[in-house]
Amino acid sequence: MARSRNPARRRLSTVLNGEVPIVLVLGVVAWLAPAPVSRWSGWAMVSVLVLTPIGRVAWLSARWMRFDRSFAWVGVALLVTVGAAAAIAVVLR
Repeated sequence: MARSRNPARRRLSTVLNGEVPIVLVLGVVAWLAPAPVSRWSGWAMVSVLVLTPIGRVAWLSARWMRFDRSFAWVGVALLVTVGAAAAIAVVLR
């Protein structure tokens, strides 16, 4: 894969590529560790898996706000929808 000339995109790519081994390690710990550690590492793994795409949408929305606001508002609407769904899930739990 060709390297991007855009430094911001390169930073995002580095962060996203760095999260793969983190999720892998947390998954192995969740699988092999005793109950309390397993539960916490499982929660951490799921959190990383869920928050990574949300972080990417937030990053893209912030960048799009400078260039094309219609894309940025779609990203903001998506983030608000995900936040509302999370709030409903917490309240109804």
